Amino acid sequence: MTSERPATLSMYVCCKDPAAATEWLCRVIGFEKVIEFRDEQGGIAHAELRLGDAVIMIQTDHEGYDVARAINGATGRGPIITLASDEAVRAMHETAVAAVGHH
Repeated sequence: MTSERPATLSMYVCCKDPAAATEWLCRVIGFEKVIEFRDEQGGIAHAELRLGDAVIMIQTDHEGYDVARAINGATGRGPIITLASDEAVRAMHETAVAAVGHH
């Protein structure tokens, strides 16, 4: 199957600290926060981040959602983002690794 455009990412995430997740995704990966709505408890009711056609929607987890337990270091799920070139992949990887202090 041939496509006119590369694959993209659309993802919805509930997390305990969406502000930190948003900051990291913008600073390290290059996403841009396009909108954010706060909830009555001071959390994030909805934030939308974009990187090209990729979209991540984030909100505060006030409910304590179940988190899949890791088996052999993996939860069996994860986001996949497709970038325009191998060089773009290498650059994003290097930036992410540097951000967590690993080599």
